[in-house]
Amino acid sequence: MTNETEIVMPEVEPIKKAPAVKKRRVTKKVSASKKASPAKKAATKKTTKKSSKKTHAKALKPVKTKLIRDSFAIPENEYAALVAVKKSCLKAGLEIKKTELIRIGIALVNNLTTAKIKTAKGKLTPISAGRPKK
Repeated sequence: MTNETEIVMPEVEPIKKAPAVKKRRVTKKVSASKKASPAKKAATKKTTKKSSKKTHAKALKPVKTKLIRDSFAIPENEYAALVAVKKSCLKAGLEIKKTELIRIGIALVNNLTTAKIKTAKGKLTPISAGRPKK
Protein backbone atom coordinates (compact mmCIF):
# COMPACT_ATOMS: atom_id res chain seq x y z
CA MET A 1 0.00 0.00 0.00
CA THR A 2 1.09 3.53 -0.67
CA ASN A 3 0.32 6.60 1.36
CA GLU A 4 -1.22 8.36 -1.63
CA THR A 5 -4.63 9.75 -1.06
CA GLU A 6 -6.95 10.80 -3.82
CA ILE A 7 -8.71 14.10 -3.67
CA VAL A 8 -12.42 13.46 -3.93
CA MET A 9 -14.58 16.44 -4.74
CA PRO A 10 -17.95 16.28 -2.99
CA GLU A 11 -20.94 16.54 -5.27
CA VAL A 12 -22.83 19.75 -4.79
CA GLU A 13 -26.57 19.64 -5.35
CA PRO A 14 -27.80 22.41 -7.63
CA ILE A 15 -30.10 24.98 -6.09
CA LYS A 16 -33.62 24.51 -7.40
CA LYS A 17 -35.72 27.53 -8.18
CA ALA A 18 -39.30 27.80 -7.03
CA PRO A 19 -41.81 26.77 -9.70
CA ALA A 20 -43.12 29.58 -11.86
CA VAL A 21 -46.55 30.90 -11.01
CA LYS A 22 -49.03 30.50 -13.84
CA LYS A 23 -50.91 33.66 -14.77
CA ARG A 24 -54.62 33.51 -15.37
CA ARG A 25 -55.82 34.56 -18.75
CA VAL A 26 -58.50 37.24 -18.64
CA THR A 27 -61.00 37.01 -21.47
CA LYS A 28 -62.96 39.98 -22.64
CA LYS A 29 -66.57 39.78 -23.68
CA VAL A 30 -66.86 40.29 -27.42
CA SER A 31 -70.02 41.47 -29.10
CA ALA A 32 -71.60 39.39 -31.89
CA SER A 33 -70.32 41.77 -34.58
CA LYS A 34 -66.70 41.42 -33.41
CA LYS A 35 -66.53 37.60 -33.16
CA ALA A 36 -63.59 35.95 -34.94
CA SER A 37 -63.94 34.37 -38.35
CA PRO A 38 -63.34 30.58 -38.78
CA ALA A 39 -59.90 31.31 -40.33
CA LYS A 40 -58.84 33.29 -37.26
CA LYS A 41 -60.11 30.52 -34.97
CA ALA A 42 -57.96 27.98 -36.84
CA ALA A 43 -54.93 30.26 -36.51
CA THR A 44 -55.41 30.56 -32.75
CA LYS A 45 -55.65 26.77 -32.41
CA LYS A 46 -52.26 26.40 -34.14
CA THR A 47 -50.60 28.86 -31.78
CA THR A 48 -51.88 27.00 -28.72
CA LYS A 49 -50.28 23.80 -29.99
CA LYS A 50 -46.96 25.61 -30.43
CA SER A 51 -47.13 27.12 -26.97
CA SER A 52 -47.73 23.70 -25.40
CA LYS A 53 -44.58 22.43 -27.13
CA LYS A 54 -42.63 25.37 -25.71
CA THR A 55 -43.77 24.65 -22.16
CA HIS A 56 -42.80 20.99 -22.60
CA ALA A 57 -39.33 22.06 -23.79
CA LYS A 58 -38.96 24.31 -20.74
CA ALA A 59 -39.67 21.38 -18.45
CA LEU A 60 -36.80 19.38 -19.99
CA LYS A 61 -34.12 22.06 -19.45
CA PRO A 62 -31.38 21.08 -16.97
CA VAL A 63 -31.07 23.02 -13.74
CA LYS A 64 -28.36 25.67 -13.94
CA THR A 65 -25.54 25.46 -11.42
CA LYS A 66 -24.60 28.49 -9.37
CA LEU A 67 -21.50 30.35 -10.56
CA ILE A 68 -18.82 31.22 -8.02
CA ARG A 69 -16.77 34.33 -8.72
CA ASP A 70 -13.21 34.51 -7.41
CA SER A 71 -9.99 36.31 -8.26
CA PHE A 72 -6.43 35.05 -8.25
CA ALA A 73 -2.94 36.06 -9.25
CA ILE A 74 -0.94 34.32 -11.98
CA PRO A 75 2.65 34.95 -13.12
CA GLU A 76 3.05 36.82 -16.38
CA ASN A 77 4.74 33.91 -18.21
CA GLU A 78 1.91 31.49 -17.27
CA TYR A 79 -0.68 34.04 -18.38
CA ALA A 80 1.20 34.37 -21.69
CA ALA A 81 1.03 30.58 -22.05
CA LEU A 82 -2.73 30.73 -21.46
CA VAL A 83 -3.08 33.36 -24.19
CA ALA A 84 -0.85 31.32 -26.55
CA VAL A 85 -3.03 28.21 -26.10
CA LYS A 86 -6.11 30.31 -26.77
CA LYS A 87 -4.57 31.71 -29.98
CA SER A 88 -3.57 28.24 -31.21
CA CYS A 89 -7.13 27.03 -30.61
CA LEU A 90 -8.46 29.99 -32.62
CA LYS A 91 -6.09 29.14 -35.50
CA ALA A 92 -7.42 25.57 -35.44
CA GLY A 93 -10.97 26.90 -35.70
CA LEU A 94 -11.94 26.33 -32.07
CA GLU A 95 -13.25 29.44 -30.36
CA ILE A 96 -12.51 29.12 -26.64
CA LYS A 97 -12.41 31.44 -23.64
CA LYS A 98 -9.65 31.68 -21.05
CA THR A 99 -12.12 30.60 -18.39
CA GLU A 100 -12.92 27.46 -20.37
CA LEU A 101 -9.20 26.65 -20.67
CA ILE A 102 -8.77 27.02 -16.91
CA ARG A 103 -11.80 24.78 -16.30
CA ILE A 104 -10.33 22.15 -18.65
CA GLY A 105 -7.09 22.29 -16.68
CA ILE A 106 -8.96 21.80 -13.41
CA ALA A 107 -10.82 18.79 -14.86
CA LEU A 108 -7.48 17.26 -15.92
CA VAL A 109 -5.86 17.91 -12.53
CA ASN A 110 -8.84 16.30 -10.83
CA ASN A 111 -7.84 12.97 -12.43
CA LEU A 112 -4.23 13.10 -11.17
CA THR A 113 -2.91 11.34 -8.12
CA THR A 114 -1.69 13.33 -5.15
CA ALA A 115 1.92 12.43 -5.95
CA LYS A 116 1.63 13.82 -9.48
CA ILE A 117 0.00 17.01 -8.18
CA LYS A 118 2.83 17.39 -5.67
CA THR A 119 5.41 17.00 -8.47
CA ALA A 120 3.62 19.58 -10.63
CA LYS A 121 3.37 21.98 -7.70
CA GLY A 122 7.14 21.69 -7.17
CA LYS A 123 7.71 22.88 -10.75
CA LEU A 124 5.67 26.07 -10.27
CA THR A 125 7.28 29.44 -9.72
CA PRO A 126 6.49 30.59 -6.17
CA ILE A 127 4.42 33.79 -5.92
CA SER A 128 3.47 35.91 -2.96
CA ALA A 129 -0.11 35.54 -1.77
CA GLY A 130 -2.51 38.43 -1.35
CA ARG A 131 -2.66 41.87 -2.84
CA PRO A 132 0.43 44.07 -3.11
CA LYS A 133 0.78 46.81 -0.51
CA LYS A 134 0.10 50.37 -1.66
